[in-house]
Amino acid sequence: MKKLVFLFVAITQLFSASADEGMWILSLLNKQEAAMKAKGLKLSAEDIYNVNKSSVKDAIVWFNGGCSGEIVSNEGLLLTNHHCGYDVIAGLSTPEDNILDNGFYAQTKAEEKRPNSALSVSILQKIEDVTQAVLAELQNLKDESERAAKIKELTNKYKKEYGNNDPFIDVRLYEMFKGNQYFVFVYEKFTDVRFVGTPPQNVGKYGGDSDNWMWPRHTGDFSIFRIYANKDNKPANYSADNVPYKPKHYLPVSLKGVSEGDFAMIIGFPGRTNRYEFAEAVKLSLDESNMSIVDMRNIRLTEWRKIMDKDVATRLKLSSQYARVANYWKYFIGQTEQLKRLHVYDDKKSDEKVFQQWANNKSEYKDILTHVSTAVDAYRPYAKHLYYIAEGVWTPEIMTLARYTYAISSSYDQNDEAAITKNINAFKTAIQEKDWNPLLWEADQKIFARIVYKYYTDIPKDQQPELIAKIAQKYKFDKAGIEGAYKFAADFYKKSNLSSKAKAEKFASKLSKKNIAKDNSSEFFATFATLFNNQILPKYRTYLSQINEYGRTYIKGIMEMQNTPPVATTDKDGKATLISDEAYEAMKAAEKYAKKELYPDANSSIRLSYGTVKSYEPRDGVHYDYVTNMKGVLDKYVPGDIEFDLSPKFYKLAKDRNYGQYADKDGRLKINFLTDNDITGGNSGSPVMNGNGELIGIAFDGNWEAMSGDIYFDPTYKRTISVDIRYVLWCIDILGGAPHIVAEMTLVK
Repeated sequence: MKKLVFLFVAITQLFSASADEGMWILSLLNKQEAAMKAKGLKLSAEDIYNVNKSSVKDAIVWFNGGCSGEIVSNEGLLLTNHHCGYDVIAGLSTPEDNILDNGFYAQTKAEEKRPNSALSVSILQKIEDVTQAVLAELQNLKDESERAAKIKELTNKYKKEYGNNDPFIDVRLYEMFKGNQYFVFVYEKFTDVRFVGTPPQNVGKYGGDSDNWMWPRHTGDFSIFRIYANKDNKPANYSADNVPYKPKHYLPVSLKGVSEGDFAMIIGFPGRTNRYEFAEAVKLSLDESNMSIVDMRNIRLTEWRKIMDKDVATRLKLSSQYARVANYWKYFIGQTEQLKRLHVYDDKKSDEKVFQQWANNKSEYKDILTHVSTAVDAYRPYAKHLYYIAEGVWTPEIMTLARYTYAISSSYDQNDEAAITKNINAFKTAIQEKDWNPLLWEADQKIFARIVYKYYTDIPKDQQPELIAKIAQKYKFDKAGIEGAYKFAADFYKKSNLSSKAKAEKFASKLSKKNIAKDNSSEFFATFATLFNNQILPKYRTYLSQINEYGRTYIKGIMEMQNTPPVATTDKDGKATLISDEAYEAMKAAEKYAKKELYPDANSSIRLSYGTVKSYEPRDGVHYDYVTNMKGVLDKYVPGDIEFDLSPKFYKLAKDRNYGQYADKDGRLKINFLTDNDITGGNSGSPVMNGNGELIGIAFDGNWEAMSGDIYFDPTYKRTISVDIRYVLWCIDILGGAPHIVAEMTLVK
């Protein structure tokens, strides 16, 4: 049958952005300026990104390569999240000076603390589009390994060209659209960054794991640092002679508050999204990968929680590591739940059907989806195994030490004296730095037992090493169950040379390849390293290489669809034209994608997202307001509870409604608020700005109902959770007794 059509239909954009979806490159903001102004932006694109004069970009920092932050004074004062500064805060804390639990604000610059470990922030200088030059270099390469080698070569070239070997200039070549575009980002890197202040943990992490990723939220998730520079205002290594950095731009701080519908702009460093992922790859994650990660992490978290509740010193030492593991443990639970609830697999299959209709007569694209299915099917039997080793077998403390003995043994095999010496020294250092707390090692033994048992029960027997079969038989795993595994682990740790500091030091003093081979923990690690390197990792790399290659071609095809000329459906006299069913279906399917231009996945390069302050309905009959208040903090308060406790001072100030100038016009103190901005991990600590570029909040989380956001943006549910800047100021000034820090900022009333 033929279809009679009177329209001109342009095939435009598959996977087009919708609502406030999109993480936009700053140098290309002119394309978004009109849409942003329509929502309430008062600034121009050049006010945000400008290489010739100061602009908003100069106030945004990449915080230690994993979070974001913002400069809020002319003396380099910066804000980020409490959880972004957590490692520093916990590292500076002791049972005698418990900064993590009690909070801290430096009363003078001399009291600002130097972190115990390396800490840096980077500030964007410029962005250069090098797409044509890079693609020309990548032509006619044989495979993905050659491509990776060429990109590494080009990266080094651009580092020299733009960085001139300056250690404080960080030059990065970023791949966009899976390798269809390339940009050079040039950052100035500051390595003298000092800790200024933090609220108590029961403010900065209020709600703990229970509230993580949830709304309503009542968390004061912020911490304060300061950038130092040399006397020429340039980056420099730590020195007592360094002075506070004078930024090109810093953000004024608004006390005006937010209302539903207000414009909201976020600039930061979103980590990774994969919005163009294939449907079959999504299904693989749902079936195998995600819950494998959850199961392995849950074992560690369960045993750690038991010992953290027993001892303050143990809790302080483990708290940072626990928080990191717990964050993405809950993330993968939520992502899996939401991918299923939103039927993301089905939706992506529908998109791919549209693409296939367009691609059927194009040799470069017509077989991509078939190739993807073949690649996924080949890798599927091994997907769980990868995470059971990487997130399981190798994670107990005893195995982290065995990793060093494996490296030493490998150096002996290669007869590399320099490597042998280097690895032995690294092993000895690791022994001294390892936490030998008996409670930790008691938990470690149980963690090891539970992981080994779950590996035995869940991984196909034909993939397991012979060593596991011998252990299972000896300790009667099939009959005794987990008790057999506990008995195995007890014997294993008793025999190991790596289960106590004294034994490890003695072992390190007489290392040889023969001695390492006799150690049971070293043998165990080596067995799994051989299995992983020879069988599991090659399959993963092959799969990843194939998916990357097909993904790059897929997106190239989608981009080509954008530039496809309109399909004429009338003749020269304006009369209707008969077209085939297939052409008609392709035309009609493409119509729904005729919206906005594509945007690249997040990849830790600086991006901007824009939207509005917005409430939402998580399910039928339930409405979530866009803001929370101090009343909610008090409603959740449980004295003595690790997640919902409050200090007597906090409780009294809150009950007395002692909010000072930080109260909203309704007399209440706002805590957190929602926007529909598009962010992801790495955006933690990003500034939330109003249309004038004034700071109104600090982004710190997403909501449970949109945990699928790294793979699939849903405009109905996707929300960003931010701490209201007025609550931050209240915590510093009134609760923390540090008005001098607030006085540094430019407050807009």
